[in-house]
Amino acid sequence: MYKYLRYIFLYIILLFHTACLFNNEKNAPIIYDGKYIELSNERIKFYLPHSFEKVSHNDYEKIIHKVEDTIKRDNLLKRFKNLKWSKGNVYFMIDTIYGNELNVKMMDYIPITKNDSKYVSSFLLQSCREISRLYNSECKRIASGFSDNNRTQLFKGVYEVNIDDENHFNTIYLITSNYKSFIVQFYSRFDEDFDPFIQKTIVQ
Repeated sequence: MYKYLRYIFLYIILLFHTACLFNNEKNAPIIYDGKYIELSNERIKFYLPHSFEKVSHNDYEKIIHKVEDTIKRDNLLKRFKNLKWSKGNVYFMIDTIYGNELNVKMMDYIPITKNDSKYVSSFLLQSCREISRLYNSECKRIASGFSDNNRTQLFKGVYEVNIDDENHFNTIYLITSNYKSFIVQFYSRFDEDFDPFIQKTIVQ
């Protein structure tokens, strides 16, 4: 497994998000009623709030170009291009009301264990701290855990960075199920619990 950790870490770095796509985000509790959004090419369905919409690569890039801060915009564009052109399909979904964002990056099938998840957790915290230093800020690990029900293995990590007096939360799930592996990353300005949605994910 260890020879695959670098592979996993690469995608984690690509997914880490510290810039806001929306200037006016609202803080509201998540309503755990939603709809399924299907990734037909992957045969995976994600259960998400009704306000989430899947956007094409072209539309996502257009949204990035609307970000006024040039440094943030350039960082988002660089991240987008790295995700788009690196190995594995990538999908973007935007919360059109509250500004939350979901990214999905497909990988080759890699089974993970609880012991592997410890390395992933440590690397994530290290990466978060390195990114936060670029903004003269600090990274906090809010949560980290691993679960395995024989069919599905899941690692979860939640990290907070404060930039320009704004909190940024990255909730990252590394999921292996039904011989498929992928990383799901929620980005939000508020500490939200996305577990009830992830638990309803369908991997065919």
